Amino acid sequence: MATAPLLAKAAPQARFDCGVASGDPTHDSVLIWTRLGMGETRAPQRVEWQVAKDKNMRRVVATGTAQTDAARDFTVQVDVQGLEAGRTYYYRFAHGQTRSRIGRTKTLPDGGRLKLGVAACSNHLA
Repeated sequence: MATAPLLAKAAPQARFDCGVASGDPTHDSVLIWTRLGMGETRAPQRVEWQVAKDKNMRRVVATGTAQTDAARDFTVQVDVQGLEAGRTYYYRFAHGQTRSRIGRTKTLPDGGRLKLGVAACSNHLA
């Protein structure tokens, strides 16, 4: 898939100061998330997203746009489908010329087993 240009017009106060996050991976999908800081603007906003196979975002495999607004606190969550199993991907968001940091995520292996370990201070007994 060819690299699509990111949106060209941005509100001057737009920013991605909450960073990016990903989660809920499957063998062919992953959720990506961010929050668009809009200052005093309350109008709905369109955010573009990209997923690539490389950290330089040159081998883009998925793109799209998402609508967000004040009712969602300008958060954006995208369920990216059609990815390869067991592969690392890089992703970012854009609002006009304002871009988020590049995040890294990974899909689950196809047919493999997954082991998770969880530790929390609230589970520690004195």
